[in-house]
Amino acid sequence: MGSSSPYEVGPSSLERRGGPVPIGPLSHLAGRAGDPRIHQPVGEARVTDRVHRALTARIGVSIRTGRMLPPAGSLPRLSNGMGGVRHCVIALDIAGDRAVAWEDDDPMGRVGILYLGRQGACLGGGTTEIARNIISERFLDMPREAAEDLDRPYREVRTNTMPTRK
Repeated sequence: MGSSSPYEVGPSSLERRGGPVPIGPLSHLAGRAGDPRIHQPVGEARVTDRVHRALTARIGVSIRTGRMLPPAGSLPRLSNGMGGVRHCVIALDIAGDRAVAWEDDDPMGRVGILYLGRQGACLGGGTTEIARNIISERFLDMPREAAEDLDRPYREVRTNTMPTRK
């Protein structure tokens, strides 16, 4: 996940959808490049993208060379999920209503479609909550979350089922 795995194959879901929306050109296309309120989010998107790429490369090399254990691969996975969501929100803010209703030949429609699928990167391959647990327990060596059913067979685990009617 996030190009840090030595077992990675094939394009990511975002690559299959044409890659991320380039924020700089999007602000020009939306006619908002001169808007000072857009400069900060454009800069945020660029910095977040660069940090994610550097993190992914460093973690990938560190895992392959044995300097880091494989659970470190959850760091770029979390960065990819959360950064992707933020990127889509920034793109939608810049595109405005053209990303909500568009003509067939308007490239702003892609922004709206990517926004609708933005949570996919937080769910596919394990949720970002799972990535956080892996990072905390296996990478940072923090104590595991308390669970009263940890050593019980599943049939003995209490569930929230409705009582049956007689």
